[in-house]
Amino acid sequence: MLFLMLGITIFNKKTILKLKFTKRLLRLIILILASQVFVLINPILYLVIELYFAPFILIIINALLIPLETLINKKYIKKAKKKLTSINPLVIGITGSFGKTTVKNFIYQMLSNYQVSKSRKSYNTEMGICKSISLDLKAFDEVYISELGATKPKDIEKLTNLLNPTICIITDIGKQHLDSFKTIDNILKTKLEIIKSNKIEVLIINGDNTYLNEFNYPKDLKVIRVGKDKNFDVYYENENFGFSETTFDLSSKKKYHINTKIVGKHNIINILISFAACAYLKMDEEEIISNINNLHLPNNRLEVKNINNHKIIDNSFNSNTIGFKNNIDYLSLSPDFKIVITPGIVELKKESQQIHDELAKYLIDKVDFVYLIKNKNTYYMEKEFKRQNFTNFKMVDSFKEAYILSINRKEPSTILIENDLTDYYLNGGI
Repeated sequence: MLFLMLGITIFNKKTILKLKFTKRLLRLIILILASQVFVLINPILYLVIELYFAPFILIIINALLIPLETLINKKYIKKAKKKLTSINPLVIGITGSFGKTTVKNFIYQMLSNYQVSKSRKSYNTEMGICKSISLDLKAFDEVYISELGATKPKDIEKLTNLLNPTICIITDIGKQHLDSFKTIDNILKTKLEIIKSNKIEVLIINGDNTYLNEFNYPKDLKVIRVGKDKNFDVYYENENFGFSETTFDLSSKKKYHINTKIVGKHNIINILISFAACAYLKMDEEEIISNINNLHLPNNRLEVKNINNHKIIDNSFNSNTIGFKNNIDYLSLSPDFKIVITPGIVELKKESQQIHDELAKYLIDKVDFVYLIKNKNTYYMEKEFKRQNFTNFKMVDSFKEAYILSINRKEPSTILIENDLTDYYLNGGI
């Protein structure tokens, strides 16, 4: 009865993401039910198991399923590898602490001279990529673009063995995943596992990132650096940021003036990386530049929507320290009342307090009001606001509450939604 009541409570609880009954979960449920039917044959056995071993049944059954799950996964990996080998597209592999999905979509939009497909949404795990290859890779595709994600060392190496990218890209190295990797060095080493690809011809990196720029790469590896430095292979200058457009000069073999609807300072690097990848494929630079001017961002990444007399800047998909500040700078360009809704940034480990104190200070002079969604990170920000005598903020229980309060304002407002955490983080997972 206790477990039944607990189950009803969980199913009735309002959550951001609803429980999904995957095939793996269904296999687990079926085996648990089967085990209960089996022990019911012998009442004594049933009482002994339920009294003494009930807490361990789920653990034991899950362990028993591991060989089956491993076989199923191997089947999907084998199928994906076979399809890749058969079609044999040139693979562009993209990893990094952030920016992977944006760069993937930019390259996809720029490669107008090729038959191209890409991994769907933000799929970047082994099973996610296998599923994408199975569903999205077409028989006549010349190029396949995929993200490579990691939660622990060797994850990128595993994905590299699956994809063997020819063009390898590392977008950035940051502190976003310190909970998993413990140190920046571990993050860097894991992302650099991509250069173990058997087919690698070139590595494109964000040269503005010190960790990437100063790494001692193998001498026989061609490395293309992009960034602000005029000594880089592709660099930018004369940047100007508006609320509806960004202009800058891009220099490679020639200098080009860029006028794009893509906003946010960090997206200049994403554009330069994408330009370098397309140029390496011998695409005409003039055509690449033309395509840059027509780029659009993926959903939930600085996506601007108009609701009544308000502008909503939707950057709810993810957040990192660099992007957070750049997005605040972008918001500050708006002439309207400026509002930020944020739960902060996750996976920063022991540096979380220092970083959130820093972000709170950064917000004070640039925005008019801040809604903090209640969790461990925003408590740090709340304390810093109080230390700085900043009172234009409110701690709320949910994104929905902050959103309703924001759009109900009478005067025109520009509202930045910076990150949108899952129940795991908001309910104490951090």
